[in-house]
Amino acid sequence: MQQLSGLDNASLFTERGNVYNHVGTLIVYDPSTAPGGGVRYKEILGHFAERLHLHPVFSNHLTSAPLGLDRPYWVAGGPIDVEYHIRHLALPAPGDWRQLMIQVARLHSRPLDRHRPLWEVYIIEGLDDIAGLPRGSFAMYLKLHHAAVDGVAAVSLLEKMHTTAPVKPAADAHLHVVAPETEPRPAELLYKTVGHNLSRLARAARLSAGGTLRLLYTGRKQLGRLNAASLEALAGVLREAGVAAAPRTRF
Repeated sequence: MQQLSGLDNASLFTERGNVYNHVGTLIVYDPSTAPGGGVRYKEILGHFAERLHLHPVFSNHLTSAPLGLDRPYWVAGGPIDVEYHIRHLALPAPGDWRQLMIQVARLHSRPLDRHRPLWEVYIIEGLDDIAGLPRGSFAMYLKLHHAAVDGVAAVSLLEKMHTTAPVKPAADAHLHVVAPETEPRPAELLYKTVGHNLSRLARAARLSAGGTLRLLYTGRKQLGRLNAASLEALAGVLREAGVAAAPRTRF
């Protein structure tokens, strides 16, 4: 179980209305060179299922702190409903670029379900009237939450999900099983939340005390400089006015 960083938590906290902080990528494929001249949705499901262990984003899900008083946690592992996360649809005829963009915009406008791992894949068929693409091409739209991946991690994920080899390399069988973490009990989360908040209060008090002392020291130093400058200026004014210095006395 790993707690989200402040920046990752902000990408969740700042979501409002129709403003969401997920990112997406659209990849278009020409299946004509695949065995049999095409790729079936079932084969894509199998390809993903063999590689879900390659990146934690596919299995990590969120667990919130009690009453939202602390940043949430990623809990690793657990069952993944592949057919929920990888969906299949087709464009109506003629299947042109404009229709594809409208469909992707609709998909991107929907929020990700925070009760599941924060990713979705849409296999979009029917790209039959797009210049430069053969009929029968399909697209993959991948949607990920920015709390789960940054740009570098997203590129790494895409690299792991693809291969340039003409024959798909066999996956390591022992890597298929991701040991799920035990879902934390409410009492455990409450204990962590109280501890984290007490630590933050103590750290804030130390910073506040240190800042106050530095402010007092700087203020005293600046007042001393201001006093010396004022006395020097007053002495200059008196000299210009011809005011004689006071005679020396014993006291």
